[in-house]
Amino acid sequence: MKRLLLFIAISVVFSSCAFAAKIDLAVSASDIVLSPASPGADTPFTVTVTVHNNGVKASKANYLQLKIMKGTTKAFKMKNAIPAIEPGGFCETVFNVGALAQGSYTMTVKADPGGTVTEVSESNNKVVQNLTISGGGSSGGVGAAAAAAYSGTEYVFNSMFGSFETGLGGGGMEAGSLNKAAAIIRSLTGNKPESTLPCSKSGTFTMNYFLDGYGRPIKVEFTYNNCQNWVDQAGGIYYEGNGAMSMDLTYLNDSFTDYELSGILLKAGDGDPSSDSAPDYTTTYYGPSGMMEANSADYTMNISIFGYNGDTPSDMGIYMTGVTVWTDYTTDTTLTSSMTNLHIDTTMTGTEDNMTTTGVIAGTISFTNSRHACKNFTATYDNFNFTEHSTSVQSESTVNGQVAYSSNALAGTFSITTVEPVVTPAGSECPVSGRLSVSGSLGSATIIYNSNGTVSIDEGSNGSVDATYDYCNDAVNEAPGDC
Repeated sequence: MKRLLLFIAISVVFSSCAFAAKIDLAVSASDIVLSPASPGADTPFTVTVTVHNNGVKASKANYLQLKIMKGTTKAFKMKNAIPAIEPGGFCETVFNVGALAQGSYTMTVKADPGGTVTEVSESNNKVVQNLTISGGGSSGGVGAAAAAAYSGTEYVFNSMFGSFETGLGGGGMEAGSLNKAAAIIRSLTGNKPESTLPCSKSGTFTMNYFLDGYGRPIKVEFTYNNCQNWVDQAGGIYYEGNGAMSMDLTYLNDSFTDYELSGILLKAGDGDPSSDSAPDYTTTYYGPSGMMEANSADYTMNISIFGYNGDTPSDMGIYMTGVTVWTDYTTDTTLTSSMTNLHIDTTMTGTEDNMTTTGVIAGTISFTNSRHACKNFTATYDNFNFTEHSTSVQSESTVNGQVAYSSNALAGTFSITTVEPVVTPAGSECPVSGRLSVSGSLGSATIIYNSNGTVSIDEGSNGSVDATYDYCNDAVNEAPGDC
């Protein structure tokens, strides 16, 4: 009888515990979000945590604790009250951490830190993560660094060739723009050595040229005098160009009709950026509300064309040394890019509407951000290979190569390889799909180009997005978060 009573008593105890344990508070790594995703030194940040009740009974009001340790030293500790959570429901709470010094930390999030709730499982109440505070700003991750280095080349080439739109009838590295330049030079032969032409809105640009013994132009000089061209006349948007450039030409053979060029040298001003006190060329965009952005340049650029495949250059090399300055007046940000022996060698096949370009980038680009010095960086490209197949609809690119990167947050070398080709619609600056993989001494990451033109960064390539840039070139221009 005593044994029977004991058995009944034990059964009642177990039955009561099983009945009470219907609450299950839970947090996971995916429930923890930092803003900004990669905090920099002395940059305030927040930690948002979502707490779930995976049980079948509503929980009572409780607490969630966040603790951040640097070694054995407590850097931050706080408990936030959380309300009762219905079965299958969740609650979100935000910790305002403030700013921490540069270094490595351990971050612990724990639901029911006092252990007052009897739960189905206690093992899912706590998450421990490593936290790295970089030397400055949200540029501390290798993924953000790689995105900046990758988009930096796009930014430089766009700004370089954009400066020549007025004189050459269209910017860009594509064969069409080069052919337009050749057409302008061809039209000069037989005309006056100096011609001043009006711009579409106001102002002029003047062309001077010199002929060789065969009557071919061998040097062409462009001078822009408040040359204003409409970008969007209906919207009242136009750009103004000022400054001087020159082109020296040589030929593959003595045939003038084929007009095959063996080389073009585009030189701003005197061609010696170090000796100038002011930029040799400026382009400024204006809108109904006034000045929007401005670009100035002081550099030497060589374009070498080694032959034609029909109307398409089969090989081309571009070599640049100098400085460009771009100012966005909407955000009062000035971005300065300095190039040292930056060059790109390409081979082209096909036609302008269906062209495949392969090439190599080498040399150094340095960027300086006027608003956020912690976003300054230098990237040196070492045999950075790329392939691009472009049609009238889109371009599809792959890259593979090493970049030596240096900023006040990171310094080291990483490789960028293509996981999925980067696809950019014709006429658009931003890709709409593609993935790049980053690996090296600075760690690993994945760069994801999204259909809406944004770029997501997965630091550590662990499947979670740590940061998203609203615009593909924001990695260079204005990375998320203030420094």
